[in-house]
Amino acid sequence: MRRLYRGLALVVLNTIVVGLVGTVTLALVLQAVNRGRGRRMVGDAAGDAFHPGMARADVEALLDETWSRSVEFIPYVKFKERAYHGRFVNVSPEGYRHVKDQGPWPPQPAYFNVFVFGGSTTFGYGIADDQTVASYLQEALGGRTPRPARVYNFGCAYHYSTQERILFQQLLIGGFVPDATVFVDGLNDFHTREEAPRFTSELHDYVEDRAALRRRGPLALLSPRAWFPGLRRPFDARQPPSTDPNIADRLIERYLKNKTMIETTAAALGIRPVFVWQPMSVYRYDLARHPTRARGAQPLPGVGSQRMAERLKTQPLGPTFIWAADIQDTVADPLYVDAIHYAPNLCRALARFVADAAVERGLLK
Repeated sequence: MRRLYRGLALVVLNTIVVGLVGTVTLALVLQAVNRGRGRRMVGDAAGDAFHPGMARADVEALLDETWSRSVEFIPYVKFKERAYHGRFVNVSPEGYRHVKDQGPWPPQPAYFNVFVFGGSTTFGYGIADDQTVASYLQEALGGRTPRPARVYNFGCAYHYSTQERILFQQLLIGGFVPDATVFVDGLNDFHTREEAPRFTSELHDYVEDRAALRRRGPLALLSPRAWFPGLRRPFDARQPPSTDPNIADRLIERYLKNKTMIETTAAALGIRPVFVWQPMSVYRYDLARHPTRARGAQPLPGVGSQRMAERLKTQPLGPTFIWAADIQDTVADPLYVDAIHYAPNLCRALARFVADAAVERGLLK
């Protein structure tokens, strides 16, 4: 029995050590992969085109800061961008990315405060703080609002209209009421086909594991799934690419419902809402124009944008809705730093287009 005990103890100890070493090694590998992700997307010549005047070492540092970060859990919304301080990327503890001449937190009544919501294109993956849509929007609104404009960039990777609506409502519940809001959408709504935001599988597994532990007690730990998460069936697994217009129409309806709920909430508190349908590389854009010929964008957002364009011909959405999907037709290259995310050139053009349209329509009075 003593020899058996020693043998089992040795096996368990070795298993734990191997597991720890493997976990640490995997974490380091994934970190290295994430750090190199942006660099692989941008070649030497393309880096000069996207970031003119920047040294190559600075471009690489910018890309590393963009892709080496992680998101942070928050209730209801599920996650937000994690607080971060770097040379090119800075995120506050409240989850907004800094813009040039960032306003104070909490927002002060001396300013005309604008909250901007959207996905990673709004956050500005692959570009610096002062090159995002939100930063250029604050610049474009200079002298055109009742008080000096201060913009807060709440764009977050993977966010779509449902998460943006909830985040907006949670900020209001916390007492942070802006003068205006800008929602930049049209891409991620078609990437999230069901109401299962990113990382739903992890939360699903956590709840199921706790339920199993209560039902079966310690015996639940004997399940292979408890030790090998890869055996679990992903709850929000990525679905195969689609060009089905029926799926696109269903997701447009979801977007419109979220839009209506946001408008209702905003009206109750005297907030001016602005909704922007964003440009994207899979809609009326020839990727042959792209310096790296980037590929990999899903086709469904392009189908969805085409369906939305057709819908607007007979069912306009009113002055608060700004159709900006076509602006890239008149903007000089480069427009994208990869297959999805905006280059500074497109961010500047989109911000000016939105600011002009919002002011002309009297949305920011």
